Amino acid sequence: MTRAEVLEKIQMGEPVREADISGLDFSGQDLSEGRFFNVRASGTLFPGANLSKTFFAECDLDKAVFDNGDLERTIFYQCRMAGSSFLSARLEQSRIANGDLQGARFEQSNIGRMVFFQSLLSEASFRNIQLRKTSFIECTFSGTRFDGSTLHKMTFTQADLSTASFRNARFENPIFIRTDLSGLDFSGQTLRMIQCTDGTLKGTRFAGSDISFGNFSRSNLEGAVFDRANVESSLFMGANLTGISGQNANFRMSSFQEASAAGARFSGSDMSLCLMTQGNFSRGDFSGTSIVFGDLSHTNIEEALFRKADLTRTNLHRVSDRGANYSGSTRPLAKETDRERSEAEDFSRSPQDEK
Repeated sequence: MTRAEVLEKIQMGEPVREADISGLDFSGQDLSEGRFFNVRASGTLFPGANLSKTFFAECDLDKAVFDNGDLERTIFYQCRMAGSSFLSARLEQSRIANGDLQGARFEQSNIGRMVFFQSLLSEASFRNIQLRKTSFIECTFSGTRFDGSTLHKMTFTQADLSTASFRNARFENPIFIRTDLSGLDFSGQTLRMIQCTDGTLKGTRFAGSDISFGNFSRSNLEGAVFDRANVESSLFMGANLTGISGQNANFRMSSFQEASAAGARFSGSDMSLCLMTQGNFSRGDFSGTSIVFGDLSHTNIEEALFRKADLTRTNLHRVSDRGANYSGSTRPLAKETDRERSEAEDFSRSPQDEK
């Protein structure tokens, strides 16, 4: 099919079906609201073209060029787009579903309210761009790069980002749901209000980062690093914090309810007003840590180190602290087990609980 025939069909409102338009040049052309079905367009040129509200289904767009194009509300369904180029393109409210975008380039593009669904994005580049309120759902990100980009209210769902790169990226309210961020290094970066629930973050580094008001509930953070980070008012409820390093960090007013943090290191940190009830902090290191007005009720702190820790008004109700070291701490100023509360707790147990 020739370039003129394609343009005529679009102007007449007719779909382009099962045609080969590979290598044709549509630079600067108006292809808005066009419909392409099972079209071969490998290496086709669309730079500066108006492709708004255009629909591509089961098309071969490998190495196609969409640079500087207008792709507002454009839909790509089950298209092959490996090596395609979207440099400086405008992608507002667009949709890409079940696509192959391996090695695709989106540098300096403007992406907002877009959805990538179950697509291959291995080795794709999203460097130095603005990503706003965009969702990546069940996509593949092997070697994908987001370096230097701004990610505003982005959502990643059920994704493995462990080999992606976010060097010098800026995050604003990022959301990661059931996502693997293991081994990534976010040291010194700002991720305030990060939502990362039910995720995997083994060995992830947040040294010197600002992740205040974050939510890591039920996530696996085994061996993660939070040294010198600002983690104020964050949630770690039910999280696996085994062996983490959170030294000289600010955890003030954070919640660790039912967290498993055996062998964790919190020395020199501010954990005042932290809620740490029913957790496991055995063999943890709290040397020089402030846990003023914290609550460790029903928590396992066996063999933990509290040397020179400030435990003023810390609630130690029914803690299990066999072998704990309190030398030089303010343990005498802590709140011990409350007898009346214990009696009420014992009374409230059901017969089944007692068995």
